Amino acid sequence: MSILPTVLPRLRGIWLILFRVVWCAALAVALFSAIGTTWFDTRDASDSISPIWVFTERMDELGVRIFPPVVSKTWVISNPFSREALSSGIRGGEQIVAVNQRPVTRLTSAPTLAHMLSGREGQKTVLRLRSADGSLHDRVLTYRAKNVETWYRGSGLDPKWQFLLRRVGYDLMTLLLLLPAAILFLRRSHDIVAATFSLSLCLITIGSTVEFWTAISAANPYNILADVPYILLLMVGCAFPDGRYWPSWTRFSLIIAPLILVPATLIAGDYSQFSLFTAPGFIAVVAILALRYRRLAPGTERQQFRWVAFGLATGVTVLLLRIPFAMFQYGLKPGPFSPWIDLGGSFVHALGYAIIGAGFGVSLLRYRLYDAESLISRSAALTAATVMLAGLWATSEKALETLLPAIMGQGQETLAGIISAGFAVVLVTSIHGRVRQWIEKRFQRGVYRLKEKLPALLDVLSPRVDTAVLCEKVLSDIVRDVRATKAAILLRGGSNFLIAAQHQVDEFDVRAWLEAQSSAETIEEGSADSIFKVALPLVDTLKNEPIGWLLVGPRPDGTTCNRDERNALAAVAAPIARTLAAVQARENREGRLLAGLAVLEQRLSLLETQLPAFLERA
Repeated sequence: MSILPTVLPRLRGIWLILFRVVWCAALAVALFSAIGTTWFDTRDASDSISPIWVFTERMDELGVRIFPPVVSKTWVISNPFSREALSSGIRGGEQIVAVNQRPVTRLTSAPTLAHMLSGREGQKTVLRLRSADGSLHDRVLTYRAKNVETWYRGSGLDPKWQFLLRRVGYDLMTLLLLLPAAILFLRRSHDIVAATFSLSLCLITIGSTVEFWTAISAANPYNILADVPYILLLMVGCAFPDGRYWPSWTRFSLIIAPLILVPATLIAGDYSQFSLFTAPGFIAVVAILALRYRRLAPGTERQQFRWVAFGLATGVTVLLLRIPFAMFQYGLKPGPFSPWIDLGGSFVHALGYAIIGAGFGVSLLRYRLYDAESLISRSAALTAATVMLAGLWATSEKALETLLPAIMGQGQETLAGIISAGFAVVLVTSIHGRVRQWIEKRFQRGVYRLKEKLPALLDVLSPRVDTAVLCEKVLSDIVRDVRATKAAILLRGGSNFLIAAQHQVDEFDVRAWLEAQSSAETIEEGSADSIFKVALPLVDTLKNEPIGWLLVGPRPDGTTCNRDERNALAAVAAPIARTLAAVQARENREGRLLAGLAVLEQRLSLLETQLPAFLERA
């Protein structure tokens, strides 16, 4: 199998031209799908089939809600809500066997079932259902527009507005995926991995446009186009980000992925079911990339992996939130909030894919690579606070609903909710700082070391080392923790500032900065052509005068320190200045003492030479 490369070649010549043609075609199809589906979903509700949801297929006109076989075994009735449906004996959880004598299986696609269930006012639909005990029975439902009014009552929405808002969410997802795809195409189309991800990001957007493709009788082309990006990503996923397969045997994914997944496209009912076939492959790719990440030295490639890890972890987590949404949707009843919950589920689904695409896009574009830890830390802190708040609120509310009736009588549900909400807020507020500190220590070690470790180190070094050693140690820690390519510490020497410690800079760089620099009292961002993007004055608080400057240049990707790093530098500037002032004062004091001792030694030496003559005269 030597024909399979361990390093993917760059696209050149006819192959590059062919890729560009295919990519332009994919972009045109993606835009055509998004525009067509937006038009389709915003037409009058009476002219369109029911909207296709990933987890919940609604058929408001028949007065029932139907749950697809994504997390269940087959299509089932999730909730009958119209008077006719309830009186007919339909129960939630019953499996749909046939619609108007047309069989329904787990492989029946959502658009196909939507067409089976659609109709006109007053038309009868016969559902053959299988109950929990295995018995079969037929139920007849009538297509009535008033069932739609029942469902949307009090929500402020109607089908047209709900379809429009839903489509806006998916259109934003499309734009967020097409933007990095276009930039990758323009900047790195020679790179096979970047080119493949660019093409896949274009095609993934087609997945949310199923109703339009079904309406134009192109369901088969849709299934192929919606499945292709998953196959392409699995073929080159192990070569991320530089086109090198490691371990070398992972190059066989170039053959195994299409060999297994192309037949699966014929089995899966739609792209959401097909994604279940690809799940083991993506888990394997993530595991391989995790092993590769552990072997990488600090640098650009490691940061690329961190962005991908953030995009995948956050995006998948957001997509998994569709499960609680599906649980809510499964048992929803007509009311003011049900349509909004349905709409929220679609936004969550769109946001998950957008985050994944953005993570890969930033990683491959190598822009703001060193902000990954900050973004991960903030997201983890927000998620932790949200989960704690929701969990404590729900737990305490259930406990109070049990205890309060026994103490104060029935009808205390509102009081239980108010007390549990206050309890959750107070408790989460009190422990949020500790949780944030732990998250920062885990995901932003550089920031944590600057804020927590460096001040303690300064206290230890202050009585032991001189100014030069102290500056070198402080600067080396700062360069390591903010990953700066250039940095310097300047100290006042008379009327000028002199370099006390430097990293990859020379006197010319410092002199140019000093000439352009005016006095400052806070962090100052350097100009676009400035070497030092962050400049912090080191102020002696006792004398209230600057004794030096801490200058920090760009990171390896050319970007300046992020907000968390700048805040950490600002927090540590005062301890650095205080310690430097103390060390300089100690050195001055020790210098005066040494000078005095030298004078005393000189006088003692003179006395020793004159003492014998004095004794003889005596």
